This record gives sequence, C-alpha cells and structure tokens, in this order.
Amino acid sequence: MAYKQDIKDVYSKFGLFNARWYDQARALWTNLASRKAEANFTKLLIANIKPSSEILDLGCGTGINLERILNSKKRFRSYTGVDFSDDMLKIARKKFPKIENVALIRRDITKPSAKKYDIIISTWVMSHLEEQSKIIDSYARRLNKKGILLFVFLTKPVWYIDFWFHPILRLFACEPVSEDEIQKIRFRKDINKYSLGITTLLMIRGK
Repeated sequence: MAYKQDIKDVYSKFGLFNARWYDQARALWTNLASRKAEANFTKLLIANIKPSSEILDLGCGTGINLERILNSKKRFRSYTGVDFSDDMLKIARKKFPKIENVALIRRDITKPSAKKYDIIISTWVMSHLEEQSKIIDSYARRLNKKGILLFVFLTKPVWYIDFWFHPILRLFACEPVSEDEIQKIRFRKDINKYSLGITTLLMIRGK
C-alpha cells in the first residue's frame, strides 16, 4: 500500500495548494462540493464523542477536524492527528499549541499501529492512496467495540460532471475512489453520496 504519488510537493510548493493556503482552498472546496457531506460528518463525529473517547484523525492536515472537535466543547480522552506533511503539521501545531490530550504526529498512515481507538476519522485523504479498501479494512480492525469509523472521500461523479471535473483533480494529485474499491471493503458499511456523486461519506461501526 502506498500513496498514488508523492503529494508533498502539492502541499509545500504549489500556489493555491501550498500548506499556507490549504485552509482557504479547503473552504472553497467545501462550498463547491461537500458542504452537506461535511456537515453530516461533523454531526456524526460530535454525537459519538464521549469523555472516554480516544480519537484518531488520519491525514489531519492543518487541524480542521480537531477544530471541529474543540468547538463542540465535548470532552474526550485523547486526540491523535497523523499526517505525512511537516508543513501541514507545523500549521496545526501553531493553531493548537500545548493541548494536553492532543498529539500531532508525522507518520505514514498506510502503516497503522496496533493501537485501537473509539473514533477513527479521515477527510479527503483516501483519493491520494492506493488500495483504499485494504487501508480502510486495516483501520476498521482497530476500532474498539461500539467504536465508529467516519471517512469522507472523493468518488467519481455522474458522467457530465466528471468530464469537466477530472482534469482539476490532477492539481490535487488524486483520483476518485472507485465503486469497485468501495465494494471490496469487508466490513459492514453505510455509504452516503453527495454533490452528484463527487463526495462519499463512509461509516463503519466497531463490533
């Protein structure tokens, strides 16, 4: 399992997608393609946070999901955000300094640790990876009993949108997660699609 290509350059060097501008670019993307999906993602995330919750955020970037959690004012045991990008993590650490139960770590998310979590989340990361179903399954196995996995990712939209949309994706160094790949996921899953198929919200419950 690996990244489709080295996307570090996308987030560290190139204009709009420079890590310094990521939050603004992400806000634009949300308005264009994922407002309802991310609203439902956030609602599910916050509803499942308990004082005992240990949370893992895959591809945490500049800390957008951490900000959602903190803004909810809900107590949690720990939050671990992992990302491969030093530039992204540098911004996240500056935004959220010295929070006792928050760890922001540079790590390859395609190689999960053995630790289990109550909540595992990821937004807009799977389309940068290969063999997404294997990665999703590997993290679903790391859910505690009654835990929840919530992933938001890019999928192929209806054809008349895809015709115009596909060239833009190259700027993000990503490809939509295919329907075949989604069906390979071995765990029981709930799938919801938004924005004419551009955005997918995946939910898996721990057994």
